[in-house]
Amino acid sequence: MHAYALLVPLAIVTMAEKHSFFLGQTIHRLDLLYYASGCLILGSLFEIFQNTEDHWYVTAATASGKEYGLFDGLFTFFILTGQALILIALMGNYDWVIWLSVLAIIVTPIFYIKKLLVFLPTSIIGLLNTIIGFYIFLDPIIFLQLATVAMTMYFFNILMNTNAQSFHGLTTFSASSGIWFLVLSVNNSAQDQQSSWLTVVGIMIGLSLIFLLIWKKLNQVGETKNYL
Repeated sequence: MHAYALLVPLAIVTMAEKHSFFLGQTIHRLDLLYYASGCLILGSLFEIFQNTEDHWYVTAATASGKEYGLFDGLFTFFILTGQALILIALMGNYDWVIWLSVLAIIVTPIFYIKKLLVFLPTSIIGLLNTIIGFYIFLDPIIFLQLATVAMTMYFFNILMNTNAQSFHGLTTFSASSGIWFLVLSVNNSAQDQQSSWLTVVGIMIGLSLIFLLIWKKLNQVGETKNYL
């Protein structure tokens, strides 16, 4: 799954190349999408380093889980920076977008070192990316990015509760897959096609009901044995 997470940001590059003319007329800075992709790849690489340091066994007591570490801090920083560059690429012609993005990049390492509100900057920038992405491309499918965030938190909490390492893979898959909905929204908008609100809302409600119903069952999954 981490190979998937490492390579998924390249979808942004492919999207930028395929729709360069459309994006050049629609967003603020097309070139920043390439730098954003690079930062997201770096972030995924540092996550792999942290997982390796933790012997690929994630628990609440590891930096890959709820504790803190150098590689985990770098992972957090580069993922946030990648998201901030996407935001600037979309709407950096507004000063508040620039200042908010720069502020988020500056405070993220400080929050991490102080172990305070570590994911707040990423959450704010990520939410703005979704909202502004919809404002520009007018395709509700981009709101499924929020579903992948919820799924990430869902599987991560089960992982912390059970130490069943299969949920590590599901957490990684969910966290990495939000990019696809940006790509799909751009692709649809470039072709003057939009997804149905009914479909998007139906998917979100359906997923919510399914995950609610299986929550208790998944939390009963046995702990993966640690042989190290």
